Amino acid sequence: MGTLAEEIGANIRIAREAAGLSQAALAQEIYVSRQTVNNWECGRTLPDVESLKMLSRRLETSVDALMGDDAQELLTSTADDRHTLAKLLAGSVFWYGAFFVVTLAVIVIQVWRIGLDASVDRSLYDGLALWGVCLNALQLGLCFARASQQRKIRRFLDDQRLHDAVEVAAYLEGRHEGSRLPDDVLYRVVLPNWEACRLIGSVALVLMVALCVCVYVFFGR
Repeated sequence: MGTLAEEIGANIRIAREAAGLSQAALAQEIYVSRQTVNNWECGRTLPDVESLKMLSRRLETSVDALMGDDAQELLTSTADDRHTLAKLLAGSVFWYGAFFVVTLAVIVIQVWRIGLDASVDRSLYDGLALWGVCLNALQLGLCFARASQQRKIRRFLDDQRLHDAVEVAAYLEGRHEGSRLPDDVLYRVVLPNWEACRLIGSVALVLMVALCVCVYVFFGR
């Protein structure tokens, strides 16, 4: 963010000092941490639109004065950052979904082979084995793709200082640090336990598909 962040940070510092406030006092009044205010003033991070509004009210100045001549650039930069994160997450969902589908296909093929009598239908038995090998190779490729995507997401989250699923969701929704989050199932249960929820859902779906295939192979013919 470089020059733009440094310019806005300098404007915040000047206005804060003119108001006779310390970083800690300002942080307390706009419901963020002192480190957040320090990051803004040092040009490490940019305040979002809601934070700028709160700053302007408390420091008795305008949002335009805090942002200087680059107001539109800030809005565009913030929107672009959120768009980048949305694309990264969409890519992660795609690679995870592809890996999951291939994994289910491997399970189906393996269970199907178990239910076959190799001496009766050798060609189908060997054909399923070949498909299994191909799908295993595809799984490996998808693992590398997923790992690469996760590294990109982690770098972005580190740059934006986002630490968990709750902060990521709040960031995408444009909520400023310290704001009151919705009191619903998403923020109270799902997001704080995101990894566990995803794991439980994946395992449950795999077991359900495996059970259906087993029932079909051993009892449906």
